[in-house]
Amino acid sequence: MDGLGKILKQAREILKNGSSRLISECEGLTAEKNLHEIAISWLKKALTEHGIGAKTAVGYGYFEKT
Repeated sequence: MDGLGKILKQAREILKNGSSRLISECEGLTAEKNLHEIAISWLKKALTEHGIGAKTAVGYGYFEKT
């Protein structure tokens, strides 16, 4: 499992337990890192690898890096 997968697994557990401090409890995030840049990289990865919308199983909704 890659780093993002580990963070997302941990995030699901945090949310299941009712925490509202998702970002502050994710492994690997520190005050020194720029959270804006991390959020952008997660969004880009999600859109290119997982797609968005109802028809991703048939190839719609995937974005390409430009």
